[in-house]
Amino acid sequence: MDYSKSCNTLAVGLGNLLYGWSEASGVSLLNAGVKDGSWLTSIAFSSDEGGKSILAFGRSNGCLSLMSLYDSLLPRFEAQQPAPVACLCWRPTTTLRPSVSACKQNCMVATEDLLVGDELGDVYYYSVEWPEA
Repeated sequence: MDYSKSCNTLAVGLGNLLYGWSEASGVSLLNAGVKDGSWLTSIAFSSDEGGKSILAFGRSNGCLSLMSLYDSLLPRFEAQQPAPVACLCWRPTTTLRPSVSACKQNCMVATEDLLVGDELGDVYYYSVEWPEA
């Protein structure tokens, strides 16, 4: 489980289901999971400084998904890791980098940095540019 101050939501993984809880809206299903028998292994919100409330969640089948609670409840990004996801950790602050978006060429944008560890002991680094939906 993890809490985001920027959207005042607690995210909780139970089996393969991902739930969100807030005082304003109570409990809601954020992601119904997959039917392959895999389960959630780790969830983490991006930095409060970034204000995007990007929720990363990993599964025992190696699937890594990113979604924002300010967008639709469909993941905006999914990647297949070579092994089950064991842990996720966002950098607590944003990092300014040149945008890779064609719409923002030569612009510096705030990015979020995500580390993903798998059950083989490998660590993957993602630099996430999250434009407005």
